[in-house]
Amino acid sequence: MFFSRKFPSSCHSTASPNGQLVATLFPQAVTVRSVESMEVVSTIKLPSDLSGNVCSFLWSPTSDKLLVAAPDEIHVFPALRKSFRAVIRNPMNVTSRHLFVQFGPTGTDVLACPPFGLKFVIFDLNSSRCFEIGNPKFFGPLSASKGFSFRPRTAHLALLTRAQGKDLVSLHHPVSRELLRSWHPDTMDASQLSWTTDGRWLVVCESPAHGHKLLFYTSDGHLFKTWTGPSDPPVTDKDYALGAGIRVVECSRDGESIAVGDHSRCICVLNGGAVTEGIWQEQLTIPQTGCSVHAFVKASLAVSPPPWAVEASKPPPNNGAINARNASGATGDDLRSGASLIAFDASTTLLASRIEEAPTTVWIWDLKAAELRAVLMFHGHVTSLSWHPSIRELLAIRCDGDSYGGILFVWDPLWQGPRAVNFVDRLAEQRVVGRSRWSWLDVQADSAALFFADSKEAMFASIAESDEELLPWESHEQGQQQQHEREANSFSGSSGHREESPLELIPAEDVQGEGYNLVTDEEEEVAVVDITELDDTFRFKKFVSPRDT
Repeated sequence: MFFSRKFPSSCHSTASPNGQLVATLFPQAVTVRSVESMEVVSTIKLPSDLSGNVCSFLWSPTSDKLLVAAPDEIHVFPALRKSFRAVIRNPMNVTSRHLFVQFGPTGTDVLACPPFGLKFVIFDLNSSRCFEIGNPKFFGPLSASKGFSFRPRTAHLALLTRAQGKDLVSLHHPVSRELLRSWHPDTMDASQLSWTTDGRWLVVCESPAHGHKLLFYTSDGHLFKTWTGPSDPPVTDKDYALGAGIRVVECSRDGESIAVGDHSRCICVLNGGAVTEGIWQEQLTIPQTGCSVHAFVKASLAVSPPPWAVEASKPPPNNGAINARNASGATGDDLRSGASLIAFDASTTLLASRIEEAPTTVWIWDLKAAELRAVLMFHGHVTSLSWHPSIRELLAIRCDGDSYGGILFVWDPLWQGPRAVNFVDRLAEQRVVGRSRWSWLDVQADSAALFFADSKEAMFASIAESDEELLPWESHEQGQQQQHEREANSFSGSSGHREESPLELIPAEDVQGEGYNLVTDEEEEVAVVDITELDDTFRFKKFVSPRDT
């Protein structure tokens, strides 16, 4: 395990989707830092009225734009050297901080929804136009993403609305946003809508209160199949059909598998497998130094994961399905039940899950081998599961609790249990300040890398096993060293001039070093248009450097 040097951070610090840049929002400016060189490559000055009022700070999916949203305005900045900026004044005619804002799939659109659900608005950054769709069913900052989905590759928009007590699904053109088709799905109260990752099916999920129902539509809106629950439910759940329905739906990256979790202790993977056990139990030891050391040993006996509020009594039965059960039955006092976290790895081979009855346990299934690969048991509640976006079978786990602040666990099936990545010991105050954030860095390197930040400091960590592996932030340093050596060999003496060569029919020129050109507001003219009418729109202007005029 190797760590980079620390650099300044804030409560808004995030890595780009391509893993090459890190943006940090400070009160007066946004800094963009390169992961490779760990140097600031761009600085963006913010308007003075944005200080302290930021409610959203996002990267575009293409990693070339940054969005800074306040209650009454939205700014879109170029991450590096670009020629335009966009300002959306009073986009929703409201001043609430609970405004949903997000980039579109190509980074040329900005999606916004007010807290009262009056309309769903799409701002087109290329044409300076906006498109409004009324009555979105979900409009809160945490739930709005459940009501719309863009089809992969074609970017067709599917939107779930509700009017006069009926759900309505509409399909819109990817460029003009014109309505292509709409229909009323066979649902009483749809809970979410999403395209599969391969773009083959549009999936509409019924509310858990109305039983198990998944509706699969073709790309042109025709109903293909209705899934109403497993054909062979667990024998122990006598009233399975009468229980609550689907709680979470997760699609694999290739679209070949869809995992469905309801309020029972079963996770149904369409075309899923069976159960064998391999259990890893966390061991927390305190050496003479007094610091907690997180290690894992393989359990020699069958171990039942601890339940949420009741004690375990016996191991789960093998009923031939993917059945992540804790040993005890649910009681009237325990209202938490069912799968809450489901995630596929990059190869769609492994599936990680967590159920509410055993919140400290992670179940890892091998779908192709039809077996339970491992069970990871922690002392704290598991709050997040994240597979590496491109490296297969590499899982990061985050737990809740004071003893887990600034600590991540990384698991690989070839290791002897999970490994703890401790960022706290490398922080200046030996503790996390404010809210911490972390993510995988999808960079081209010999080993996987992580990004971690709190409100004061940030750093990178590599999962490299030896110092011979090239770290993401060392490749630039080695490249610079090789470049300096080549430049030194091409210089004559200390004059700083290159000798003329008989092979080159041009005179020798001064050799000057190259560097990053920082983008600041002092080098550009900024035009801001205030739009306060109900008809929402925005303006942007191409910027010309004074030296070009």
